[in-house]
Amino acid sequence: MNILLLLNADKIDIFDSFSKTEDDALLLLKANVVDIVESYSMTETDTKLDENSDKIESIDAYIKTETDTKLNLKLNVADQISAYIKTEIDTQLDLKTNVADTVDSYSKTEDDALLLLKADKSELIDAYTNSYWKRQGAN
Repeated sequence: MNILLLLNADKIDIFDSFSKTEDDALLLLKANVVDIVESYSMTETDTKLDENSDKIESIDAYIKTETDTKLNLKLNVADQISAYIKTEIDTQLDLKTNVADTVDSYSKTEDDALLLLKADKSELIDAYTNSYWKRQGAN
């Protein structure tokens, strides 16, 4: 029976309830919010930060134009990089060396002549004979 009464009863009668104002008053009596959370407003925080450090002193930085100016005063890029453009390289190579001196090569006629001097005569005759018979057989 008590269960049925509880189901039908108004919830306000069952629970000890407080309004928001009463809750706030009870909380303030139990604990002081300032004691619980030590916090500062944005203005107080900014003031404390300004007192402790100057932003310019804490960050040693330059804007891009200042950096470029300082670099230009200290060095010349052309002095730091030893580089040549392609035409300069070609000119310097032509002055120092002759292409024929640097490349050990022969023309096709020279190659054929050298091969004939070194080749075994019987191999040359066999090769000539084989090609001769192939041509004769084709006719």
